[in-house]
Amino acid sequence: MLIQDPGITVALVRYVSMYHTEGNKVKQSNVIVTGLIINLTTAIVISLVLYILATPIAEVFLQQRELDNMLKISSLAIIGQSLINAANAIFIGYMKVKLQNITTIIYSIIKGVTQSALVLLGFGLGGAIAGQVAA
Repeated sequence: MLIQDPGITVALVRYVSMYHTEGNKVKQSNVIVTGLIINLTTAIVISLVLYILATPIAEVFLQQRELDNMLKISSLAIIGQSLINAANAIFIGYMKVKLQNITTIIYSIIKGVTQSALVLLGFGLGGAIAGQVAA
């Protein structure tokens, strides 16, 4: 997580809040766009690296070659999680904590229901990971 978000969401909260309070919509918009671009770019790069290195990671670190497909599927979740983290930071910066909480609750419910349904349908670990990625 530290590599994926080296303080970008914290900066989004701080500067969106500061420029919102000052009424400086141009700087506020620039901070949001820049933060989203950096967050998304970092997430895509990390996701690609994990996808490419899934087999060596599964073989060397996990010592189970068959988990490489699970790592590849999981790499896609990095991008989605990055966007959710950035959106939550922007909500908090706008002091819309209620909206951030609602988003978090809905996301958790969707993730839990999707993962549980896929596992119960017989997809096992792959279903749980796919549910994480889909949410």
